Amino acid sequence: MVNRRSFRTGFVLILVLMLLALAGVSLAMMARRSHGMLLQVAAAEQRLQRQWLLKSSERYMLPQAAFVLDPSQFEKKINDAEETSLPKANHKIELELNDKRLLIILSNENARADVNELLRQYPTEKVEFYLRKTLSRKSNNKHGDVQLRPLTKSQTAHTNDYIRKNLVLTKTDVSNVAVSVASYEQIFQDFEPLSLMQSPLLTCWSGGPVDYRIAPKGVLMAMLAHEIGEDRVRKLVELRDEEPNLELTRMFGALDIGREQREYVESVLGVGSPNAFGMLVLLDDGKRTHVAWMVQQNIDKSSQQDTNEGKDKHVNTLRFIW
Repeated sequence: MVNRRSFRTGFVLILVLMLLALAGVSLAMMARRSHGMLLQVAAAEQRLQRQWLLKSSERYMLPQAAFVLDPSQFEKKINDAEETSLPKANHKIELELNDKRLLIILSNENARADVNELLRQYPTEKVEFYLRKTLSRKSNNKHGDVQLRPLTKSQTAHTNDYIRKNLVLTKTDVSNVAVSVASYEQIFQDFEPLSLMQSPLLTCWSGGPVDYRIAPKGVLMAMLAHEIGEDRVRKLVELRDEEPNLELTRMFGALDIGREQREYVESVLGVGSPNAFGMLVLLDDGKRTHVAWMVQQNIDKSSQQDTNEGKDKHVNTLRFIW
């Protein structure tokens, strides 16, 4: 005969064990959910910190690029000196922020080869050939193969208003479309943002002549070699190193550049205040490197209509964040 008291005791024990198991499962689910929420909060905090850093850099660092890279204009105003410092092609700033490493590179876009200027002078196929030939000379080139192309409408969904308004848009075939580029993705196939650390030779935002006094030899090769030959470009680099304030008339005579070639050279080379400054921001948080590229263009005031939109009317800032 079964002992009823033992049966009840065994049933209660099983019930208690089931309740404990359910409580353990519930606690595990709550802990997992809390851990997930904690990770989301930490990720949100990291994202806000990066956004704050980019906003701060854009507001306080990028406007100072003119002072850092082209001090000559300010030296003239302050000292009224005839001889002033030459502009610089770029300037690097490295910072340690707790467990993060920050690298900021300010660049003079007029010390780079303007792809759009070449496209105004030559067909797309020739420009691609000139640029590939120039970049092939760099043993550490990691920017990718040059393939100039307009972006499709679907590819501009996540770009800012400036790019959407200025890109040549097409639905399918782009082989016969005149290209006007406004991003590195349009210049390089399979573009890798980290390659910007190499200080690329190309730009599409300067909107003005290349400053031949400070431009790297690769930039001068890209802009001039197809017109005056590589030997003359090498002599130009040697000449400007000897004469930092080299003038175009002196260069034409020293390099024996013909009248027909002079017209082209004068259209792509020059000196003066830069039209655009770039800022590369790289933030290494130990897990990955976040990359942002910003360009500040100085718009010609004479081409703008008088409005009441404020003093920022003539400064155009472009942002690319990867």
